[in-house]
Amino acid sequence: MKSLHSQGSRYGRNDGQVLVLFALFSLVLILFVGLGLDLGFAYITKAQLSKALDASSLAAVSNYSGADKGAKAITVAQSTFYANYGSNGIVGRAVGGQVTPVGNFWTDPAGNLIYTNSASTKINTYFLRVLGALPGASQWKTLTVGDTAVATRAPVVMTLVLDRTGSMDPNGPAPSNCGLTTQGGKYLPGAVKEFIDIFDETLDRAALVTFSVSARNDVPMTASKGLFKQNIINTVNGLNWAGNTCSIAGLTNALVIQNGVNVASNVVKVVVFFTDGRANTSMYKFPTSPPGGITLTFGGNDPIQANCPPFPDPGASFWLTNGNNSTCKSINCGDSNLCTVGNMTPTQVWTNANGVEHYFCASWITEDATNRCVLIANQTRASGNFVYAVGLTAGVNAFAPPTIETLQEMANDPDSSSFDPSQPVGAAFLSHGEDLSEVFQQVAADIILRLVQ
Repeated sequence: MKSLHSQGSRYGRNDGQVLVLFALFSLVLILFVGLGLDLGFAYITKAQLSKALDASSLAAVSNYSGADKGAKAITVAQSTFYANYGSNGIVGRAVGGQVTPVGNFWTDPAGNLIYTNSASTKINTYFLRVLGALPGASQWKTLTVGDTAVATRAPVVMTLVLDRTGSMDPNGPAPSNCGLTTQGGKYLPGAVKEFIDIFDETLDRAALVTFSVSARNDVPMTASKGLFKQNIINTVNGLNWAGNTCSIAGLTNALVIQNGVNVASNVVKVVVFFTDGRANTSMYKFPTSPPGGITLTFGGNDPIQANCPPFPDPGASFWLTNGNNSTCKSINCGDSNLCTVGNMTPTQVWTNANGVEHYFCASWITEDATNRCVLIANQTRASGNFVYAVGLTAGVNAFAPPTIETLQEMANDPDSSSFDPSQPVGAAFLSHGEDLSEVFQQVAADIILRLVQ
């Protein structure tokens, strides 16, 4: 009996020890589970903050304007933050009122615009607040969660290349153009104003080239950052619409301008090309006497179209000019009485971009002019420039409108059949006129995305 009593007591003591250990381990387990749950809520809150701060920072640098020292951009940034985060964080968890992001702009030594954006909030704990009941441990009743986001916006150096040909005349159709016109001059000034206003004169640089039968550098690229917006807006508002479509001249001038700018590696270089017609005018270096050659512009008429019988092909009249109003006409394709400009040697043919001789017929001139536009665009991209190409069709009033295929090839658009991913990737767009401002806004948005990281 004594030994049985002793054994029972021993078993009782063991049972008590197990209960104590179980209680201790259960408490530790509960604390770890509680810690995991509270920290999980903190992680979710931080993820919310991070998402909202990232979106807010990108919105800030995308909408920056030095004219108001970024005040508008900061307002947009805060609205974007609340759209992505909400005013009170996770419902039932946040402590206090609205979470307010704090951001500021600054410029680094490379000229990049930087926006640093921070926000924090407190959340109530569930399990850790048990520790807060201990003397001196009240801080465990809440957790502070915060994050910081940084967005960078690189400077841009850009040349606009805009069509000012006769078909752009906003006052109506010209009889010499088969009664057809896009009236693009009604839409272009407003579209350009909204487009150029997106960029910043304290960060960016811009030039303007316009073209018809020849090209003009209307607003030069400044040697450093400076005023270009109003100069471009005023110039486009005052354009005279006349002449044929020598897109080659405009693109060539833009290439020279962009190559003449010394920029740091972080600068984004862009050429934006706009036209309402197919290139119908080409350029060629004709032989001269004495030898040396003279570069002349020739063409001026589109290939035959069903809705425009006055322009037969072959047999289309064409202009031959040195760009200084010294012109002559040839009436028949292959005319043996071709007039000359300056000391040009009379000829019935010219050699196209592919090295093939052709008579001066509208279809062959247009084909060559189109090919040369693509070649110049390729050279522009090879120099590190992004190319954007916008064509205006204006519905049934368009006369020989640019084709989306040609614009895509010029821009190296991903939808182009000749897309080259190793070259700067641009984009091509078509507009029917009333939506030209929206199309230019799409171009600006794509450029800004390349500036921001």
